[in-house]
Amino acid sequence: MEEIAEIRRLAMSTIHGHLLAAIIAGEAVDLHRIVSPAEQNDIAAAFARLGFSNLTGVYESLKERYSYGVLRIYRAINQPKGNEEIVRLEAGSSNPKPS
Repeated sequence: MEEIAEIRRLAMSTIHGHLLAAIIAGEAVDLHRIVSPAEQNDIAAAFARLGFSNLTGVYESLKERYSYGVLRIYRAINQPKGNEEIVRLEAGSSNPKPS
């Protein structure tokens, strides 16, 4: 993703936003191309502890090792059914730290 961002002169947050929009629209996105299985386990454990609605808590508990964009993408792909509204609301937000 970094290479795409550099070639197209886009911020990583823009790339993450486009991927999130694609996921919300129903497109399949291969999470393994974004984060490794070990990283996915790390992120999954944080969401399991803190909940899918606590993005800031997850970000802080992971010591800022993953960007908000990556965490949003992970959440959009893995969130339990019925919580899709959380992702839709934040996808339209430009605020990097949702309250």
